[in-house]
Amino acid sequence: MLIRDLLHQLVAAVLFVLGDLLFLQELLEIMERIAPDIAHGDAIHSVKELLKEKEITEDEERRAEDDVQKITDRHIAEVDKLLDAKETDLMEI
Repeated sequence: MLIRDLLHQLVAAVLFVLGDLLFLQELLEIMERIAPDIAHGDAIHSVKELLKEKEITEDEERRAEDDVQKITDRHIAEVDKLLDAKETDLMEI
């Protein structure tokens, strides 16, 4: 009976830790998903400030915004691939 109780406690502890790991994984995924959006917003803000200060032309602003969008899209696609791979790995466990 003692061994059975210890096994139940061990299983409960493992499930508790696994739950914490899954929570941390979800939090990391959220952070990875929003990071490119934050960087995108910062970059666009900087470009608009340069235009406001007349350090770049409107054409340069549009090209810079297009470049920032392309980079952001590429990074989001990379993050999505990584998250899909992590999810696959977690499902195997």
